[in-house]
Amino acid sequence: MAPPNDEEGLSRGDPLSGSVEADLLIYDEETSEHETSVTLWYGVAMGLLFLLGAYWATRFLNDPVAVGASDGTWHDWVWIVAALLGIVGSFAIGSQLFSVLMPKKLPYHLVAMFGGATALAVVVVLALDSFETLRSLLSLSGNALWPDAKPLWFLPLSVLGITLPLVVLLLLRRGDIRETVFGMVLAVIPVFVLSLPLLCGFEAADMERHVPTIYAVVGLSFVFSGTRPFKLLSETTPESVEYWTPRVFGLVLVIVAIIGSSGVSAGEFLSASHDLIWLLPLTASLVVSVVVVSAARNVPGRSGVSIPEICGLAALAWSLVLVSLFAIATTDMYRLVGPRTMWLYPSSLVGVASVMIGLNYLGEATKIDKMVGIVSALLPLTVTAIVAGLSTPSTRAAEVLSGQWALAVYIAFAVAIVLSGLKIDTFWKHQLPVMRERSRLTRKRVRQIMSQVVKNPMGVIGLIILIVFGAIAIVGPYVAPYEVDMTINGDFIPYELPSAQHWMGVDNGGHDVFSQLLYGARTSIVVGVVAAMISSAVGAVIGLYSGYVGGWKDEVIMRLNDIVLSIPWLVLMIIIAAFMGSITLLGIILVIGLTGWSGTARLVRAQVLSLRERQYVERARALGSGDMHIINKHILPNAFPLVFANTILTIAGSILAEATLSFLRLRPTGTVTWGTMLSYAQQSNAFSLGLHWWIVAPGICIVIVVLGFTLLGYALDDVMNPKLRKR
Repeated sequence: MAPPNDEEGLSRGDPLSGSVEADLLIYDEETSEHETSVTLWYGVAMGLLFLLGAYWATRFLNDPVAVGASDGTWHDWVWIVAALLGIVGSFAIGSQLFSVLMPKKLPYHLVAMFGGATALAVVVVLALDSFETLRSLLSLSGNALWPDAKPLWFLPLSVLGITLPLVVLLLLRRGDIRETVFGMVLAVIPVFVLSLPLLCGFEAADMERHVPTIYAVVGLSFVFSGTRPFKLLSETTPESVEYWTPRVFGLVLVIVAIIGSSGVSAGEFLSASHDLIWLLPLTASLVVSVVVVSAARNVPGRSGVSIPEICGLAALAWSLVLVSLFAIATTDMYRLVGPRTMWLYPSSLVGVASVMIGLNYLGEATKIDKMVGIVSALLPLTVTAIVAGLSTPSTRAAEVLSGQWALAVYIAFAVAIVLSGLKIDTFWKHQLPVMRERSRLTRKRVRQIMSQVVKNPMGVIGLIILIVFGAIAIVGPYVAPYEVDMTINGDFIPYELPSAQHWMGVDNGGHDVFSQLLYGARTSIVVGVVAAMISSAVGAVIGLYSGYVGGWKDEVIMRLNDIVLSIPWLVLMIIIAAFMGSITLLGIILVIGLTGWSGTARLVRAQVLSLRERQYVERARALGSGDMHIINKHILPNAFPLVFANTILTIAGSILAEATLSFLRLRPTGTVTWGTMLSYAQQSNAFSLGLHWWIVAPGICIVIVVLGFTLLGYALDDVMNPKLRKR
């Protein structure tokens, strides 16, 4: 019997008829989840690349000499990396489609291939324009194909090679049609934005100052193009919104506090460089208000318009108006709005207050909960409004929101916002007893661990060492005989030998060495602790995710982790630190913390692979618990002891890493650590000058403190590590 043709198969609804539509159906069912993940991460990768380009372009504008004037206006490395990613994505998508679908019926693979060809052309053109040998072959005069400021038509053409693969991925992704339209609009925005300079007749030479903004818009568009906001909003529950909203607002206000503390005067506080102080709360209220409205609509048995919906819509409308005014102010129509005033700051908090007031009516709450919540939500708005009302040229009220005052004021605002969503009366009656019981169990567990640690001689020695040096770090700067300020020269004669006034002598900058030793205890230990916490946090998150999800994601993450582990840690830190140029204390903390996570990730992954197969985890899955609930309630608490013990060991390595980098003259500027003391002592030939303590004292301190953390870490590891625990 002859096989049925395509039409007969379709008429019977047979999915195995071999037709193009049947192939597409099978392809969609098997790969829809995979395509969703690929779409998300492709957009995120491209977006982060352009956001990095925006940061780099900003640095270029602020300091062209330090960054390098040879980068050109559009920073070719951004486009080369983006084009290479576009080539890989385009041909991977195209080859997969070509192997599954009949090309004459579905042209998606052709769109992807065209995008890859465009990206390949971009790479070739930039390569021809960059290498002198190739350039001389194509130009008799030896000049570039075009100047560093690229022709404006080149930019939208280049971004097509990145956008077209993303468009194909969005079209292949199954789900709500609104999400496809949303993603398509965001995917096309980069082409539109990069076409504006050409359409508006801008001069290429004048585009340099607009590059950071253009890259930022393009990057954010790519980042969010692969997301599924409508699915997320439809699954949003009032409970999750009540939990996360005050915490998100609190975090935003803490970030604002850090940014605002750098404003030294009210005039600088109102400059464009500090627009983030009011733009961040405004943007947060714009996004959160949409989530709150969706959660209010998802309440079971909802009838009519509720108070949370009204408050959320009011916050959304208000935030949109202010964002629109800001957009107008950054264009040639800036005359429609006035100059910056202090009223921007209370205005940016109107949406936050409105959302938090509505949140108190979203779930069950007592009258006391609502009263405390509303008062706490209105507190930041009221304070900033009073400050704005009292701020005149003759008064200094605006300084309350600038400089060091801003740090305390906005952190207080963050506390008030978190308190407004806490439902204090309900918390006091129901949650506080639970927290007390958890605290009692935690204290009992800590006592059990410490009782086992003190039975271990290594643990006792390490604990004593750390207690002594911890006390020195706390009181050292207050009991030091002389003040130390490394940004200026000291008051004493350089290279003065040890004496009754200067027990360990004086360094090359005129600072007392013994005082530096006491000051450096705090900074060295802080660098070690904070860097270790960063590396442990990053490694724990990566290890938790990799071990829990498993599959090809686990394989990819672990192979990348193996690559990082294969690179010597010291060499990697030296390369990054040298690339950064001048390093601050925060910079060296980040360098150490962000390069030392790979060992923790592998350790945590191994533990999670064991924990995820336990019976209580299987029961939680059978009861319908989500992945985040299982990780937070079952996986993380059982993996935390191992992470904590590993963090103690990592502190020792971080202190040694800082000392090593400083000794190699990649030291933090304007501060004193034991590592910088060793560096300056070696640079000045301290031994030949008779200043032995200048190099011996910090070296001994580093050895003892590292020994203390190592001994305590091994003792804790014996207690907490299941593989080493004595049974």
